[in-house]
Amino acid sequence: MTTSTMYALAAAAVLILTAGGGVGLAVLFRLTNQLVVGDGRLPRVVLERVVVPTEPMALLRWRREQDEERMAVARRVAAYRSGATVLVVLAALTVFEYVMNLVGISVFGLFVIALVKAAIIVHYFMHVATVFAAGDGH
Repeated sequence: MTTSTMYALAAAAVLILTAGGGVGLAVLFRLTNQLVVGDGRLPRVVLERVVVPTEPMALLRWRREQDEERMAVARRVAAYRSGATVLVVLAALTVFEYVMNLVGISVFGLFVIALVKAAIIVHYFMHVATVFAAGDGH
């Protein structure tokens, strides 16, 4: 087996372990969050019968609750989607950093890539942008 083949296999292993480990951790954190913050049970699909009220005020209240629930689900989906996107970008930057190290880029170039990764982490996972948003408390 040649050295370049070994490097390619190592790069593929790093990529697979990074992406797989990240997704595994995301699923684990989601289930843990459901246990701790939620109602203490793991999520499962249960088909339940929906009873729509017929009284006008009760119907209005029910529609408002349904809209709020749909908006909450949409916010969660958007948050998970942006988290997955950030995970993929960080994994790609890590692979790029590994390849640039093999090629022989200077330490300064690797430092710049590390700063970009740190900025992404601070912005998306530490929510620094919301601290400075106008009229928004943290």
